[in-house]
Amino acid sequence: MEDGGDVMAVVAARKVMVVVDSSKESIGALQYTLFNEVVQQDELVLIHVENPNSWKNPFSAFLRRPNVLSNLISSMAASPATSSSSFNERERELPPLPPGATGDFLEEMKYACEVIQPEVVVHTVRVQTESNNKAAAILWQTEMLEIDLLVIGQQRSRSSPSNSILAGIRRIGGSPSLSRSSSNGTKGMDTIEYLIENCKCICVAVQKNGQNGYLLSTKTRKNFWLLA
Repeated sequence: MEDGGDVMAVVAARKVMVVVDSSKESIGALQYTLFNEVVQQDELVLIHVENPNSWKNPFSAFLRRPNVLSNLISSMAASPATSSSSFNERERELPPLPPGATGDFLEEMKYACEVIQPEVVVHTVRVQTESNNKAAAILWQTEMLEIDLLVIGQQRSRSSPSNSILAGIRRIGGSPSLSRSSSNGTKGMDTIEYLIENCKCICVAVQKNGQNGYLLSTKTRKNFWLLA
């Protein structure tokens, strides 16, 4: 400020996106985000991408949905970063899930986020794509919504040890240098690789290890620990 006025440090709010489904990997990625990334005044966007023509979607979603809310809230309540008394108090202050939301894992995740981070605005986005190019759909949404940080949970692949849970993309200035970009979609690259190489952000892969912490990987650093 001029004339010797007080100078206040202003931290710009960020838009944080988490790609979610009803799996435990998504719960771990969301837990990482809530306890390590988002702060007061940030916006949190929960995005779910699905293929409406996939016969697997209705069955897998139906089988897993009932436990999503309880699993998410219980795992977060057990985190060392959470005070159980303040957590329970915030949970009691929230209204019950709206009619029709029970069994909808996206709405249940939003509810849990509002319990954990009541000062963070939470939005939900559903995207349907008829192709298998999930990564391209996610990339488009991050650019359209001007996302600063992207988090996506994905199960570790048995055939590729490096394919661990993904979490965390931070906005950086300029365009990232692409070592394996592809204009034809994700052919030859999995979802995590494609986002790491093509997002205008830094991708961090994170594998949750119980209550001990997260195994993180970025484009420049591989497999380093963040303790809980």
